[in-house]
Amino acid sequence: MVRTLFDISLSTMCRTYINGDLTLLPENCKQRLIEFFCSHDQFYHDDCAKLISSPYFGSNLTEVNFYLSEQVNDSLLENLVQMNNNLTKISITLCPNITDKGISLLTLNQSQLECLELKSLHNLTSEGLKNVKSQNLYIVDLSGCTKITSDGIFHLVFNNPNITKFYLNDCRSIDDQALYDIAYGIGDNLKVLQLNFLQNMEDPAKSLLNLSQKCPHISQLSLCRFFEFTDEDNQKECTIEGMELREVDLYGNYFFTLPNLPLSVTKLSLSVSGEENATNLVSKLLKLPFLSIIHLQLNCEEMSNFAVEKCNEFLKIFISGLGKKIVNLHISCNRIIDEVLLLITNNIPNMTHLALNVKHINSYYLQRYFGTSNRAIIYKLRSLKLCRLKISYRALFAIARNAKCLEEFEASHMLCVDDRFLLILAQNCRFLKTINFNGCRWVTDKGLSALARNCKLTEVRIRATSCTDKSIYLLAQFCPEIEWIAYSDYSGRPKFSDKALQCLKNSCVQRQDKLQESLLNAVETAKEAASSGLEKITDFFHGDPFETYVGKKVEMATDATVLSTENWGLNIEICDIINTTSDGAKDALRAIKKRLNNEMSKNNAIVMYTLTVLETCIKNCGIHFRSLVCCKEFINELIKLIGPKFDAPQIIQERILTLIQSWAVAFKDIPELHDVVDIYNDLKNKGVQFTEIDINQIPPINTPVASVPKTFSQDNTTPSIVPISNPNIPPMFLQSTVQNYQSGVEVSTDDLAKLRSELDVVKGNVNVFQDLLSQLPPQSANNDEKEFLNELYETLQEMHKRIVALIQVIQNETVFSELLSINDEITESFEKFERYKNMKADEKSEDDKLLHTDDSKKDEGSSSGVGKEDIKPSEEKSLI
Repeated sequence: MVRTLFDISLSTMCRTYINGDLTLLPENCKQRLIEFFCSHDQFYHDDCAKLISSPYFGSNLTEVNFYLSEQVNDSLLENLVQMNNNLTKISITLCPNITDKGISLLTLNQSQLECLELKSLHNLTSEGLKNVKSQNLYIVDLSGCTKITSDGIFHLVFNNPNITKFYLNDCRSIDDQALYDIAYGIGDNLKVLQLNFLQNMEDPAKSLLNLSQKCPHISQLSLCRFFEFTDEDNQKECTIEGMELREVDLYGNYFFTLPNLPLSVTKLSLSVSGEENATNLVSKLLKLPFLSIIHLQLNCEEMSNFAVEKCNEFLKIFISGLGKKIVNLHISCNRIIDEVLLLITNNIPNMTHLALNVKHINSYYLQRYFGTSNRAIIYKLRSLKLCRLKISYRALFAIARNAKCLEEFEASHMLCVDDRFLLILAQNCRFLKTINFNGCRWVTDKGLSALARNCKLTEVRIRATSCTDKSIYLLAQFCPEIEWIAYSDYSGRPKFSDKALQCLKNSCVQRQDKLQESLLNAVETAKEAASSGLEKITDFFHGDPFETYVGKKVEMATDATVLSTENWGLNIEICDIINTTSDGAKDALRAIKKRLNNEMSKNNAIVMYTLTVLETCIKNCGIHFRSLVCCKEFINELIKLIGPKFDAPQIIQERILTLIQSWAVAFKDIPELHDVVDIYNDLKNKGVQFTEIDINQIPPINTPVASVPKTFSQDNTTPSIVPISNPNIPPMFLQSTVQNYQSGVEVSTDDLAKLRSELDVVKGNVNVFQDLLSQLPPQSANNDEKEFLNELYETLQEMHKRIVALIQVIQNETVFSELLSINDEITESFEKFERYKNMKADEKSEDDKLLHTDDSKKDEGSSSGVGKEDIKPSEEKSLI
């Protein structure tokens, strides 16, 4: 293997810091380093070997993980644990040079061990398991260890009585005694047991019955090819017990009589040959009241017409009776008749996996099934496997166009599969991870390149196709997560160059960028831990923000368990506390930050209420609070809340982005608040999508002048309200309304009706005021129009003060919301009037010249002017 610059740099780093910083790295960094060494076969390099053999390198490891490496040996395992007895997980798979010695040294004195995975270690025997002793060991997986006998299982279960999940798949040397030992050793705690492909059982029915009786809490039992029967006469009726048994896997066991299963079974995987009595089988399965998921595999090896007819008859009866419960269907048969195919397409609505190894089938019904009429059903399909089917292009293209949620697809040994089909498949099926086109000779680089570009492939099988090295390079470029590729011809000869295959291998192992990313993640984690610690220190010295007066109000205003909607009275009270107390802004923001960090991804309603409080405070508080919110630190914390760590829902992400956008637009001309503008522009440059908005449609962010002095104390006394007189609005309003509301009592229905009518009058005045501002250009308005505009402005000012006074004391939430809406409209109108006056001032010099040159036009006015007598502000007895 050619050494890259990164390999050389890594070697130099190992050599330089052999007794320094590398041995003190955090555990996750060491795990990534070990993974890199394993993937790149670097363990035999002198510098890496010295680092691994350092006494302190493995001292803080809690996990040992090795996969598919010939360089991992017994001495390496011994070096890792020479100063470590704190391992919780050991996972070693397909490492052929590990023997009993290495496993014994690795597991010695590991009393904290929780998970032990030793898979496909062909040199491991029962002797290597004698040192495994841990009261915390819950998961054991010895799948593929063919030399382990029942003696090793005996030591394992009696030294580790708390095992709950036990996997012994393909452990061919164990016999019936192992099942008896499991039953007596860990029977009370066992929940999951897999005994697939055990070929050394003498009386599997008897030993399995004893096991199920002694394991009352087992919930999942897998017995693939566990029973070996020769004919119907020799087959014994089996019984499996267990009141908590939920899932049973009987794949590969072709029963003439189905075993007696407990009534608690909910999921069953079953293999049949078509010769079984379908009526009796369906009747027996219908007696299981909780059975809801069936995986059915039918394998008809005989090619005779009689066998094919029996298979079709079996499918007809089985699907008619249990079609709604079938989720996974695998059929291997020479021919499927139309009646059975119609049942498959119409009577199995919940199917997610379909496999058809059939030579003769009706393409028309298959096309209809994958057509537009069954899209809801087709979208449930996750796996589709077709082998040796002779179907039309229309049926094939219907699959490519409509099965859009496929993750696994096979179309092997089918001459109709070509690049046209692959192009359509790549365009529509973007979730594909596994593909199999073995034996499709018309598949070329063009079709495979489209799949590589559009899908994140992990498994690829392209034997006996027309693909060349170009396909391998494209897979290396676009599919770095690929784990498996089958590429050799059926003769065993590789059809791709070693250079191309090496390029693909190099792209699939962990590279420098991923290692750096992991190290950066570790640094980020350390920063977050430091930030959390700093927050705790801050709370220690400054106190819990929810213990402050304003913090309690924030907690009350965002309590979604009590509130059914936003409490605007509390929100405005929080704003008033911030505006009238010295520490109100800091305490409120601390409470808001803590509320967001604690409840994000836990309670979305509390998060939405907290964002509403934040938005209200920005609109109604002064520059001190705004500067605290718009600083880089707080805005970056908001952005982190919508990152992948919290996985916030779309509505919260859009709400936070909208807040940042509105602040950036509103404060772009205020230098003190320019941090939010910089962050907003940076996000846009990075490609973050913001909603397109009209600047004129943004609600005004303006702090109204306090018309009512307010003080706050811990005893929650009601502040006094000072009435303000106005010649245009009768003082009766203050005696009849504000004074009544001062005590916080709900008003009567008649008063509410009158108040609503007066609010309509105010809305009408606001609309007239806005219409005048839009219709009267500053340079053409006459004196009467200007005088009327100013008078209307003064009237609205007084009305605005009354509305602000009402907002402080009103108790009716509906009226309160209307008052807030009108307040925003009036404030927006005032801003437009200020812009109107500025435009008039800019054109003053030009107007003066025109007035001096043509004095006679001074009193004429504009032909489009609106007279004072046409529109008049209300002067009736008002509640506002």
